[in-house]
Amino acid sequence: MLAVATKKCVFWPSKKSIVSTLPQSFKQHYPNCRVIIDCTEIKTEQPPHVDQRAFMYSHYKSAFTCKFLVGIAPCGMIIFVSKAYGGRASDSFITNDSGLLNLLEPGDQVMADKGFPGIKTSVNEKNSILVMPIYA
Repeated sequence: MLAVATKKCVFWPSKKSIVSTLPQSFKQHYPNCRVIIDCTEIKTEQPPHVDQRAFMYSHYKSAFTCKFLVGIAPCGMIIFVSKAYGGRASDSFITNDSGLLNLLEPGDQVMADKGFPGIKTSVNEKNSILVMPIYA
């Protein structure tokens, strides 16, 4: 029910809207940044079936988890939330599967941390650029 109630709160804004709300630091260093992405995991109970356990187990968290891709505009607004994936899914797989890349426009920059090297080709195919700052 929460997803239904909040669905209209999470939306993909226009490029014009993103540009008009860019923080000063982004204007200087990442003027075409459209979205900052990261995955987050939420611990769950142990699934009852062995195949589900294999799908849900996260080595990173050493627990059973559901994993989501979250996209944030440079101004801080949440603009994308994927469906849930099992904790075993890689950040790159989730990004490629989630539909987020289909929302990109030519010239967009996608900012991500070092956990996303597997999306570089997919981002480039959208005529967009993957930015992975060294401090991320």
